[in-house]
Amino acid sequence: MQNQTVIVDRMSNREFLERYAQAGRVGLYGGITPVDTAIRSAQQLLRADGQWSDWSHVFLFEGQRVDGHHWILESDVQIQQKNIQLGAQENRISKYFDETLFPTLAVLDFGLNETQVATMVREGLELVARHERYSIRELFGTLVALKKPELRARENLFTRERSIIAPRLCSSCSPTCGSIWSPE
Repeated sequence: MQNQTVIVDRMSNREFLERYAQAGRVGLYGGITPVDTAIRSAQQLLRADGQWSDWSHVFLFEGQRVDGHHWILESDVQIQQKNIQLGAQENRISKYFDETLFPTLAVLDFGLNETQVATMVREGLELVARHERYSIRELFGTLVALKKPELRARENLFTRERSIIAPRLCSSCSPTCGSIWSPE
């Protein structure tokens, strides 16, 4: 598989996602919320140039359904009015149409075949069906490992059963995806 980078300017998030969303692809965004900026800042410890990361979240494209919408699988904290979702969930890509909140987007295509895509989506749906929780503890453990390089090769000290953060959801669905959450 040949790596190819396509930079797209002057396209809305909606246009970009609707053009490049496809089952089996991986989405990245760099957001501006306090949590997003903390994640982007913390990743500077992984970068040789010491710069903030462009990315704060990763998700998997599930594909377009009969409702005409593209859907994604992700592990996220989502608060809407009196409803809070913590963990593995399905959402429409329209969640990321707001250019103000999500100014940086990427779609990665690993060239997976139909069987690999089906496996990835099936595994992601299994995580949603099991109600895997978002692990604030695991996120804290990741931050500790970022600050202490000797801990990076070890399993996260704060990992709990039946909980998951976005990069681990991605790598749980496909070994190919596990390699994307690394320094730029």
